[in-house]
Amino acid sequence: MVVVCGKEVTGTMNTEISMADRLHIICTTLDGLVQIKESK
Repeated sequence: MVVVCGKEVTGTMNTEISMADRLHIICTTLDGLVQIKESK
C-alpha cells in the first residue's frame, strides 16, 4: 500500500504512484484512511 502524505504531489511521488498503479498496489491518502476508519 502506498499512502500519500501532504497536499502537494511532487514529480517523484507521481512516479512512485504510477509504478504502484502498474503493479496493482493500493494507493490512498491520509484523508482516505481517516474516511475508511470513520465508516467502520
